[in-house]
Amino acid sequence: HETNRSVLENMLGAWGMSVTLVEDGQQALELLREGDGQAHCFDLALVDMHMPRLDGLGLAQALQAERLHPQMKLILLSSMSSPDDARSAHKAGFHRFVAKPVRKAVLWGGNLAVLTSLVGTPYFPQVTGGVLVLEDIAEHPYRVERMLTQLLHAGVLARQKAIVLGQFTQYQLAPNDKGYKLQTAVGWLRGKLKVPVLQNLPMGHVPTKVVLPFGMPVDLLVEGRDALLYWGHPR
Repeated sequence: HETNRSVLENMLGAWGMSVTLVEDGQQALELLREGDGQAHCFDLALVDMHMPRLDGLGLAQALQAERLHPQMKLILLSSMSSPDDARSAHKAGFHRFVAKPVRKAVLWGGNLAVLTSLVGTPYFPQVTGGVLVLEDIAEHPYRVERMLTQLLHAGVLARQKAIVLGQFTQYQLAPNDKGYKLQTAVGWLRGKLKVPVLQNLPMGHVPTKVVLPFGMPVDLLVEGRDALLYWGHPR
């Protein structure tokens, strides 16, 4: 994104670094091919995960395959932040995986079944770029997946900056579930989205729960298995 590149250029320049900008992974690969073996080389590359033509993982894999600039440190910037994402980044050759923070996103959501029942009606909340919190009670994992699929195909999930799953309680797996677990549904959802999908928020039909500021802008910072959801006090 042009704005993000400009912010990084100003920040790194203020630290005394010499900065070269490119628009996507393919352009970066071509630049590095031209400069391979020359006296001037790059010490560090900040790479976005999601880029046109060639994404961040594809760029790192191409650099490894062609043995280009092996001394250069690679840092991956991404809104994805699960442990699987971090492992994929390290396997591709990245030295560090840094999750982008979510800033000033409206917190909204609630009970998954109730919210899904409103899809297609005038009463469904029209929130774009928010943090969507979902929880439910007595819903089997296959039913949770079905409702998430409806939100997915309605375009609701992809419009958010993050999906946060609360507690899904008081269901008991039966023979017709055939071993299908909630974690399987969560893994499937992560494979369908390019935004963080977080779990185990203490919110829902549980004795101890957090109080959340629904309708207010919040910030979300993810580091490894830890997540911090925070917000300011209204003036």
